[in-house]
Amino acid sequence: REVIEESPDQEMEELRRQLQRPIRVRYVKGTVERIEAEKDEPDWSVNFKRGPLNMLQITRNPKNSEILDKDAREATSNVAFDKSRERLFRTMERDVFGECETQYHIRDSQQEQNVQVVTKTKDF
Repeated sequence: REVIEESPDQEMEELRRQLQRPIRVRYVKGTVERIEAEKDEPDWSVNFKRGPLNMLQITRNPKNSEILDKDAREATSNVAFDKSRERLFRTMERDVFGECETQYHIRDSQQEQNVQVVTKTKDF
């Protein structure tokens, strides 16, 4: 039985070749709905490409979310925090890792007009 070993250069070339293959992504209203790759593309290559796509997924107006207090440290603060310039909420979000609780903090930028800063925190 003959064993063929690939050199590190050959392995790197194969990695490069697979990662350069295009995929098709259906992205609708901040959600990555579907990823399509060629049938012969290895799973590891498709999964590697899913990672950056996950960062693009942003829920801005969730239907089933919990509006959170701006400052949960204050025991007297029991008012939902949803001002026009800043929103803090928690929602369940499906992504490449499955169904995860995700917290969003969306606020207007203090440096630039018409720019919002989105902080997304996932509970894996």
